[in-house]
Amino acid sequence: MGTDHKARRLPALACAGYVLLAVVICSGYMLFGAFDDDEFQHVHFSWLIRHGSTPYVDFFEHHSPAYHLMLSPLAWLGSGRRLIFLYRTASVMSLLGALALTYLLCRRETGRNLPALFGVTALLTVPMFLVKMIEARPASPALLCMAAALYLVFGFEPGSKRARRRVFFAGILTGLMILLSPKYAFTAAGLLLAAGIVHGGTSVGYFLVGMVASAIPLFLWLCGRGAMGGFIESVALLSLKWKRHFPAAGYLVEGFLSAGPLIAVGIAGFLSMICLRARRRRAIAYVSVLAGSIAGIFISPIPFRQMYLPVWPMFAVGAAWLLRELFDSDADRAGLRVGIGVLLVAFVAPGIATFSRLYSHSNVEDLQLMQRVEEIDPSGGPVFDGRGLMFYRPHVGRHACMHEGILMMLDAGEYSRSVLSALGEAGLPTVIADYRVDQMPEGVRDFIARRYRPDALDVRVMVPGVSIDRAQLAGGPAVMKIEVTGTYQANWQGPGVVLIDGLALSNGGELQMGAGKHAVEASGFIMGCEITLKRRE
Repeated sequence: MGTDHKARRLPALACAGYVLLAVVICSGYMLFGAFDDDEFQHVHFSWLIRHGSTPYVDFFEHHSPAYHLMLSPLAWLGSGRRLIFLYRTASVMSLLGALALTYLLCRRETGRNLPALFGVTALLTVPMFLVKMIEARPASPALLCMAAALYLVFGFEPGSKRARRRVFFAGILTGLMILLSPKYAFTAAGLLLAAGIVHGGTSVGYFLVGMVASAIPLFLWLCGRGAMGGFIESVALLSLKWKRHFPAAGYLVEGFLSAGPLIAVGIAGFLSMICLRARRRRAIAYVSVLAGSIAGIFISPIPFRQMYLPVWPMFAVGAAWLLRELFDSDADRAGLRVGIGVLLVAFVAPGIATFSRLYSHSNVEDLQLMQRVEEIDPSGGPVFDGRGLMFYRPHVGRHACMHEGILMMLDAGEYSRSVLSALGEAGLPTVIADYRVDQMPEGVRDFIARRYRPDALDVRVMVPGVSIDRAQLAGGPAVMKIEVTGTYQANWQGPGVVLIDGLALSNGGELQMGAGKHAVEASGFIMGCEITLKRRE
């Protein structure tokens, strides 16, 4: 008995130690990890709902609004740059909930604490899982719903009225998972099949009723806001016509490289379950969920990393079962401890390089860029960019963000005209010249090049301004047109002095100017004079 206890104690300590390390890693990434562009889009979507806008009516979106509607109260708790960290905190809470449910599911399946802890530890070694669960995105609470639905389907004995009620609630959670992230529809199909396998064919009806019931509150809200038609067009139909495609191979390779041992052990665990007559039905049910999730990856036109989230808890369950089988075998206890240690190292080692690479990129540059935009325009007015970086401010035009997938669905000329009109109506707001703006139609880029100049302190920020060539000043004062009232800064090369409306400025000097025409002249030699907005009034 003492030897058996010792055989379990050391692996348990090793698992617990890594779990603590993972907590530190997750906390650090939540606070300092680089932002994914999707995070800005999702937080801004939620921010708009909080401020009274209706999706699909007042602005374009191609995501379901469930996540953004449910988390919109977070905008009451914080504002500005820190708001995104509140949403990341909500994601971390979803991660913790999913881990706890995975532990309970593994414990229910194995009847042991150590295999359950081992399964959760294995799950925490997958960088793709941890990072996407920490980011501010609907996938995090969607996976929490999936984990809860799994526990309701597999965690209780079938056959009783209580079991049917739990299947009904599993259907509600599965429906909510789809509302949060429709990309997991094939995972939902796997869960439906699993419920039928575990609890019998009649349970499928309870499950489906639960799924339908979960959608009623959201659909009533959409109908009440006159947004149901837009929801169908922008979320359901648009996804069927999506033009951007890329194969699953790239992220599949990343998954195998960073979590190959977990995949292998998880598959071995399910094969072991299938070989046992008493466990075969449950094993097939688990594999149904796994197969549905994998099918979704290959069927999706754009299988990003978050598409892989549902597969990792499934492999964790398989890994937990395999460890349970090893403990029940006649293997030498000392050898078993060594074997578990080797497995843990095998799980952790592939992800080290990935975690190192992730931590080499932080969110500091984005936060600094937000701060610079706030300095230029402290009014809280709109900002134009492609990423939606200023998620806590109004956007310009109908599209808050503009990535390649959306751009491919639009008419370039019509989009350019709408953007130019919106920029003019917004009073030439600050522009962030990110990589997505560089991908916009030529008409948009030409307009920005003509009417904007790079900020003197951060060239990524484009502000209203003018360029004065020395040839324009050769014959005396020139006339320049200022379009936005505010404080302007003049910068040039050469020892000369620039005079605006008769007021002499030193190089880098500032001047308050109203919208309209202003006289500019030079005393002495100057070249490359840039007059840019420093602070909007």
